[in-house]
Amino acid sequence: MPRKTFKNIFVTEELIKQINPINTKFVELFLKEKASRASKTTINKYLSDSHIYFVWNLLYNENKSFIDTKKLDLANFFAFSVDSLHWGSARSNGLRSFLSSLSIFNEKFCDLEYPNFKNLILK
Repeated sequence: MPRKTFKNIFVTEELIKQINPINTKFVELFLKEKASRASKTTINKYLSDSHIYFVWNLLYNENKSFIDTKKLDLANFFAFSVDSLHWGSARSNGLRSFLSSLSIFNEKFCDLEYPNFKNLILK
């Protein structure tokens, strides 16, 4: 018997346009830098992951700048991903990997602009 797939599509083009412009610009810079070392498939996956996380951030987390994200925000997001999106551990780990890469990018390239940023994913 095939596995049942649960789909809860809450990301729309209209919501993507409402994402905090700071986050949108940050992701654009990250993807541009990452594109030189990653496949197009990986870049598309990261873009999709960014839409999921930042639309959640828009709807449930006051559209906060990624730089201002707290541990509790991430805990709430991953609880949402399990409770509302019915994600398994592999899917959660994929998005955690994206957020980790985004955090590492910030530490490497934006450290002067955001010196107090903490990589909460790796902690």
